[in-house]
Amino acid sequence: MFILIAVLLLALPHSVSARSTLVMVTAVCLTWLMTRSEVANAWWSTAAVLAIATKQAAGTTGRALWQEQLMKLTNIGASIGLIVAWTLLIAGFARKPVSQN
Repeated sequence: MFILIAVLLLALPHSVSARSTLVMVTAVCLTWLMTRSEVANAWWSTAAVLAIATKQAAGTTGRALWQEQLMKLTNIGASIGLIVAWTLLIAGFARKPVSQN
């Protein structure tokens, strides 16, 4: 998905601003944080975010509140970041590209 964003930005004419590109890079970083939190989720067996997987794999009902909140925070942050990044990308390609004169 991120490779697609990079290829589109590098290969096609667009009017995506530097600020929008920074938001897209931030979304990538948030997604990496979410991935790391999923590893912690598997280790801790938290139940709030992935309840079905937790019950099937470990049979637990959840962990400490801060662990559950960490899972929610990273998943929600990355989700919002991805929505905003793709919206900015689409908007940048929908507008007419600025000429390079």
